[in-house]
Formats: sequence, C-alpha cells, structure tokens
Amino acid sequence: QGARAVLENSEANVQRIRNLYREKAVSKQALDEVETGYTRAQAGVKAAEGALQEVEANLGYSSVASPLDGVVVRKFVQPGDMAAPGAPLFTVEQQDPMRVVVEVSEQDLVYIQTDRSVLTEIEALRVGKVGQAGLMGKVEAVIPSADPRSRTFQVKVVLDNSDGVIRSGMFARVRFQKDTRPGLLVPTAAVIQRGQLSGVYVIAKGKARLRWVRLGKRFG
Repeated sequence: QGARAVLENSEANVQRIRNLYREKAVSKQALDEVETGYTRAQAGVKAAEGALQEVEANLGYSSVASPLDGVVVRKFVQPGDMAAPGAPLFTVEQQDPMRVVVEVSEQDLVYIQTDRSVLTEIEALRVGKVGQAGLMGKVEAVIPSADPRSRTFQVKVVLDNSDGVIRSGMFARVRFQKDTRPGLLVPTAAVIQRGQLSGVYVIAKGKARLRWVRLGKRFG
C-alpha cells in the first residue's frame, strides 16, 4: 500500500510538471527529475508486488490439507519443530468406510469374488453392546500375489461405518460362502438334552416320538 501511495503521488506530480513544462513555466531538467521519480515509483510497486507474492507462497506452505476426510490418529511433529522435506507430519485415518484385510489360503481363493457380499463378525461390538457383531461387507479386492511363506492371499472387505462404531485395529472374522447344500434346521428350543444325548420330538402317525439326533452347526 505504501508503494502504491508513492506511485499515485508521483503520477499526479508528473502530470502537473508536464502541464507546467508545456506552458514553459518549468525547465526540462525539472520535468526529467519528476519523470525519473515516477519510473522509480513504478519499479517500487512491482518489487512490492513480487515480495507480496513470495510471502503468500510461503504462507501457503504453513497450511497442511488432507486429501481425505478423516481423523488425525498420530502426530510426528510439535509446534516449533522444523519440517523436513518428505518427512510425515500426521497420520490421518479414514473411518468411513472401514476396510478389513484377511488372509485366505490358495485353495479357498476360487470361492471369493469381488463385489460379493460377505458376513463380517466383530466380537468387540457384541461385548461393548454398541451394535451388532455381524455386519454385511463387500469384497473390494483380492491381491493377486501370494505371501511366499504362508501361500495366502490378502482379501480386502469394505464395511459401512457411518455410525462410527467400528474402530481401527479391532479383530474381525469374515465368513466366505463356499457352496450350498440342503439341510434340516430346527429351533434351539425344540432340542431335548439328556446328558450327552440330543433329541427332537417328531410327529409319527399322529403321535410325538422322541428321536435321538446328531447336531451340526449352530446358526444364530
């Protein structure tokens, strides 16, 4: 602003001296002096504008913007520290959606398809009573290269975390469906336990008869 004020004053002064010179009221030397001052004022404004651009550029480096919406979970610097090129400043964690990474054996890889819905169980949600332990996720990607030591492949499953109940580092178990087969399901309340034996009542010829059975997996 100071440089522009000097320029405006020099411009008004040079116009005044030019008018006086045309009327032969001042000498050519006086006109040359004010025009030289006017040129210097123009150069001063350009120099001030260049310095201002440099200051604004340096000021921009003091503002750090994250490329994603998330939460700062770790800080590597404190106020007053010198920042080094290439050195991390913060760790920003995206919390919605959340990604689960599981290891799958090469024999089971044939059953996994991208964009397929899978059941994901997070036991911490059941214990904390903050939500349902079973969540439906979607297979996002299958890493095409295997771990040479374990011969397992990484599978990434994406979970919706709009309510924010899932935290980074929680243990998750993902269930991939291999195939389907017919089966007989009965309510748990219908199962009779007598020692080590399990049985159910079956209607036969209009009468309820107890039959011992061998139970399979429990669902729910």
